[in-house]
Amino acid sequence: MRRMPKNQLAKHYLNRWGYFDSHMEGLEPMELEKMKLLYRALSALPPEAQDLLEQKYRLPVPEGKKSNRLTDQEAAEKLGWTVEEYAEKRIEAEKRFREWLE
Repeated sequence: MRRMPKNQLAKHYLNRWGYFDSHMEGLEPMELEKMKLLYRALSALPPEAQDLLEQKYRLPVPEGKKSNRLTDQEAAEKLGWTVEEYAEKRIEAEKRFREWLE
């Protein structure tokens, strides 16, 4: 089986964050392991990076969906930043997250 590049793997975990939290009681064992890895990697980040990623990715996910994340435009507006400012900081936070994945 082919391994996913780390940048795609990082996005996969982040995109599932809200799903993991919303469906914690019904997660399969493999999903629980992924959730643990997500939280281990997040705990290694500075609080500012955690908060930035949380704003975009940790949103409740309705039943039947796997993700419910904001667009960069929506997240930037929420924070009162330009899209460019937001994207630059988000990319840096995602890079730091990616470095902590095993």
